[in-house]
Amino acid sequence: MIWAQYPNIALYFMDGRTLLREGGDPRSAATGGFGKNFKCKDGRWLKVGLRDWHESCRMLGVESLEKDPMFEDPKKRQANSQELTEILEKTLASKTREEWVERFRTQTEGLTYELVNRIIDLPDDPQVVANNYIVDYDHPGLGPIKMLKFPFNMSKTPGVPNRRPAQNLVSIIRRSCRSSAIVWKR
Repeated sequence: MIWAQYPNIALYFMDGRTLLREGGDPRSAATGGFGKNFKCKDGRWLKVGLRDWHESCRMLGVESLEKDPMFEDPKKRQANSQELTEILEKTLASKTREEWVERFRTQTEGLTYELVNRIIDLPDDPQVVANNYIVDYDHPGLGPIKMLKFPFNMSKTPGVPNRRPAQNLVSIIRRSCRSSAIVWKR
């Protein structure tokens, strides 16, 4: 999946910028309050999914919701998902992402979670590092930069970054984005 973001990642490694759609919000349209991305106190994001309602309430420190008539069963949580989402957003915004992750690591029964990373996080992501997805490359126009490694390995023909990115790619993309809803964000 990292290769699906190749243009955005390549731009970040070359220029330190990313392309974001204006007004974009990394929260999904899932209902029932869970299965969404939530912004934490430090501005970082977590995707949180429900496995067990009672345990999830306990893990998030919102035990009062457990017996609340508005949320007592899946149908009611679905019908009141806007209110539940607002409560969960406020709750998850009360701690940093790392504080939540530490809490979730020790109590894995009630919910599922996943880090929602930024491109800047990729070089330090444990899976990216373990799979050597990002490699150093000496770009002819930019000097040393990082690049995505070829997306799969072949035994007799190893994939290496020998493809040369356009030296003026950043200016080309900036010109093409001027009239669209895409904005540069550093």
